[in-house]
Amino acid sequence: MTSAFTVGVVRPATDEDVNVFRNMVDSIDGWTQVFNQKQTSVFIKKTENTSIHMIKVRSILSDIPAAVMYDVIHDPEYRRVWDKQMIEGYDICLVSPNTDIGYYSMRVFPPFNNRDFVTLRSWFNFDDTEYIVMNHSVFHASCPPRKNHVRGLSYLSGFHIKQLGPTSSVFHFVSQCDPRGNIPAWAVNRCSQMVAPKSVAKLAKTARLYPEWKKTHSPNLKPWLHPEQHTLRPINWADVSESPDFVVSEIVEEAAVARNGVVDDTGEASAAAGEAASGPNATEMSNVAESNGSNLSSADPLVNCGITVNGIPTGTEG
Repeated sequence: MTSAFTVGVVRPATDEDVNVFRNMVDSIDGWTQVFNQKQTSVFIKKTENTSIHMIKVRSILSDIPAAVMYDVIHDPEYRRVWDKQMIEGYDICLVSPNTDIGYYSMRVFPPFNNRDFVTLRSWFNFDDTEYIVMNHSVFHASCPPRKNHVRGLSYLSGFHIKQLGPTSSVFHFVSQCDPRGNIPAWAVNRCSQMVAPKSVAKLAKTARLYPEWKKTHSPNLKPWLHPEQHTLRPINWADVSESPDFVVSEIVEEAAVARNGVVDDTGEASAAAGEAASGPNATEMSNVAESNGSNLSSADPLVNCGITVNGIPTGTEG
């Protein structure tokens, strides 16, 4: 069977896929630690399929129950409250009781175009003590590429949340997400490492406010826990394809090209053009990430599973 983490593959994740993801979370083989402070660690790993690094974040949340973090990741109404980068997000169809396809678009700082993603997401609740959410990019007829957006690719993004005590949890996030376009891989990789710890801190702050907010916002509505509450239409298999509905190697980002010059068809700045051709240099990119709440698309990996913390689709809406 084809891996559930393969771009374009539409099927619910299996027990085998869950075990592969668990091993990815727990393993240290091939991972390099790049940050370790205040109970949060960040690791990176190179892979063969893309120059974008895989990133893994681990954080001990001493005052946030695992169930609360899981709800925050899923709840689409709460996401609208705190996700200031989201332009639009909605669920498209239901593949199974615990798998859906959704659309997410987000603001990216100039001169780059906004990014959008279409992803398939599966989620699991194991005895209310362990939670997993995983996604990857797929192609759906109702969401072709949009003008003035660059369609990003999520190779894999996922959350693993495990209960430590009645009010504490350990939170893992793994992501390999390519924003494509004129944002060079070196900038995405550098900013990912910088932004990830702050993104976790922001997510944790958001989660602490959720229980009180939920009391007055449909407190019993949680379709991610109660499948009978789903109102999504079922998938029409004629609407999905394993082949991209865009040219993967093509760069269509007029705003960045007009300002910065030519970028080659891999998304990397050509040697002749130099760093200026690919947009801001590393220092400027880092400063922009700081001042904008780190909203570089895919520089903040906490987006491809259902939440967006400053710039990568964490799944979709809910």
